[in-house]
Amino acid sequence: MKKPSILVIGGGINGAGVARDAALRGYHVRLFEKNDFASGTSWTSSKLIH
Repeated sequence: MKKPSILVIGGGINGAGVARDAALRGYHVRLFEKNDFASGTSWTSSKLIH
């Protein structure tokens, strides 16, 4: 059975993490961000991923 596609809206740390995890599990992922990646809440924390 083919896994469904997943649409993630928001390219901050949470959206990027969810998209990555889903892709590693074999899902077809599309990630949409209206601005540059990590430009919202992630920007205020210096764009570092720990």
